[in-house]
Amino acid sequence: MLKVLQFPVRNNKGGVTKYILDHWRYIDKSKFHFDFVTLNKSLPFEKELSDEGAKVYHITCTAEQDEEDFKRQLGEILKQGYDIIHIHTGAWKSTAVEEVAAAYCVPRIIIHAHSSGYVSNASAEELQKLITHHEKIKSKITEKMANDFWACSTEASKWLYGTQIPADRIKILKDGIDTEKFCFSPEKREKERKKYHLENCLVLGHVGRFSKEKNQEFLLGVLEKLIERKKKVRLIFVGDGKLKDDIVCKAEEKGILQYVILAGQTENVEDFYQMMDLFLLPSSFEGFSISLMEAQAMGVPCIASSSVTRECDVTGMVSYLPLDSESWVNRICELAEFSHDRSELGERVKACGFDIRDTAKKLEQLYEN
Repeated sequence: MLKVLQFPVRNNKGGVTKYILDHWRYIDKSKFHFDFVTLNKSLPFEKELSDEGAKVYHITCTAEQDEEDFKRQLGEILKQGYDIIHIHTGAWKSTAVEEVAAAYCVPRIIIHAHSSGYVSNASAEELQKLITHHEKIKSKITEKMANDFWACSTEASKWLYGTQIPADRIKILKDGIDTEKFCFSPEKREKERKKYHLENCLVLGHVGRFSKEKNQEFLLGVLEKLIERKKKVRLIFVGDGKLKDDIVCKAEEKGILQYVILAGQTENVEDFYQMMDLFLLPSSFEGFSISLMEAQAMGVPCIASSSVTRECDVTGMVSYLPLDSESWVNRICELAEFSHDRSELGERVKACGFDIRDTAKKLEQLYEN
């Protein structure tokens, strides 16, 4: 059995953590044992992991806060003996994890890029400092620091590795979803829309944490213009995050809060996709959007910003537009008149290799290679 250390998981189920947990649930546990490292004091899903025999290690500081102590704590974990350390990252802050893994002679070091930009709610000035630091470290990385270099998309690969790692050393791995879970049901759609009194509404949806790069504020401007056009419209936000209160305040200032539904973080996100007529993703960047895949599998037409990677469009149902609210409003009005069979798109997503069962098998093969 191969012992794999996943670094890091966080106390939410978005992004990297969702990727790790989804694949852990579908991996062949007779061949692979996963343990997890977190920098958080607690994880809401920790009991689920420990009940399945997985260890969760808590490191009490980041390498940026105290590099010596961080390396000491990670070293103690690696003494337990791992065949693989799978390092998930969105940007370069340091190379401490890779250095410790090499020092403790972990046989296989995997770096996995999950973003195509710097995820941070910092001020513009502070964000520029972080990006400059990222680029400085990126300019010094070499092939010797890991055995494998993976990425969720071509854009994520460029962002994390640049030209420092040869293209033939980089593998693009598909992010999987449970296509059986995201399967359209007319009965379910009717039931869920009734629950929220949406029977005669144009329902727009967005799934993602409230953060700068997700750019939810843009959608408030779009909603405002649709209301001006006398559209009976509702906008559902699914997710949580530090900027949620800011969005609520801005919606109140615009006088449109009554047109907004705040679903919060939920375990049944598929129910909200059932309700939607259109899915909107105005991100300033995306490594790879799982929510776009989920929406497509549910047969929901999508509009995404031009900054989102084209690799996300596997059904031909994604419209890419610049971040101009008038263009988005016009496209929404066009798509609102569009009729199609929503039930078959999940199979199209699956056929393109994005089902979690297929991506878990691919991960197994790569671990064993």
